[in-house]
Amino acid sequence: MVARQQGIHGGPTHHCGPALRARMDPRLTEFLGEVERAEATLLAWGLVDGHFPAAEIEDRAIRFLDRTNAWDDYADGIALLDELVDRRLLFRWYDGGFKYRSRMGEAVRLMARLRQLFPRHLNTPGGWVGSPTLVADFRFLLRAREYPRRDIPAKTAIGHQFSEAIRLTVLQRCALEALLGAGPDTEGAPLAGFQVRATTRILSEGANQTASGTMVCAGTGSGKTWAFYLPALTRLVGMLEKDSTQWTRALAIYPRNELLKDQLTETVRQARRLKPLLRAHRVRPLQIGTFFGPTPKTPKDVVEPRYGKPWSRQDH
Repeated sequence: MVARQQGIHGGPTHHCGPALRARMDPRLTEFLGEVERAEATLLAWGLVDGHFPAAEIEDRAIRFLDRTNAWDDYADGIALLDELVDRRLLFRWYDGGFKYRSRMGEAVRLMARLRQLFPRHLNTPGGWVGSPTLVADFRFLLRAREYPRRDIPAKTAIGHQFSEAIRLTVLQRCALEALLGAGPDTEGAPLAGFQVRATTRILSEGANQTASGTMVCAGTGSGKTWAFYLPALTRLVGMLEKDSTQWTRALAIYPRNELLKDQLTETVRQARRLKPLLRAHRVRPLQIGTFFGPTPKTPKDVVEPRYGKPWSRQDH
């Protein structure tokens, strides 16, 4: 692996690509781990501009394929690298030759190179190069990836943990089964322990109608969002059974627009999954509204041109 201190140049060009495929060969993760461990030896010393020359990382890939006997799935080392590049787990760029850096290594490099920009830097061509850095120092610690084990069957959670915490209506039980994909012949999506605990607590506290708070802590991509929306949607179904008048029953606040955009899509999909069930029980469907844009300071700001168009109804 080559290390060079080169200021803020020499990084790969980023571009958006297709979403990661849901299922990934475990050997890709294993090889990526080897690449990241090699990078960590430099990152731990604050050297963030290191990269793998093509010959070095291709040799690593070939030796990995030999060791794991994976030649039936990957024609050569380049095929293995291409798969990681396609999944945006490995960055490749050309600078006198192809060079590589893992997503982890590139993320650390970008954060370490953050700069403060003031008008004097923007008014001068190339002035941003001499602007002060935002990160004075950092410490890097590499740990193995860990994800919560999802080993609690949906039917078990619905029939025991959830039902013991709160008396669910028939419609709420049906809603949970629909959301989790559980049926007469299917177990449904398994849940992690923290998701079951969070859902149980939120449902029980909601039934008590007392002010309380629940903090859900888990790693990125482990299912924290579902730990909120599963009990929230279930609770909303129970509320609509008793009172179908239109008023705001739940409010979700997001720190970033892109996070809202991603999770809104999933939430709308789940609400639509419940629509046939609710209509069958003569309960109106869930309605979701969103404000996507800069945070308004006053109610009047919502209809000003710079905040986009006023609210408009799209779908139930």
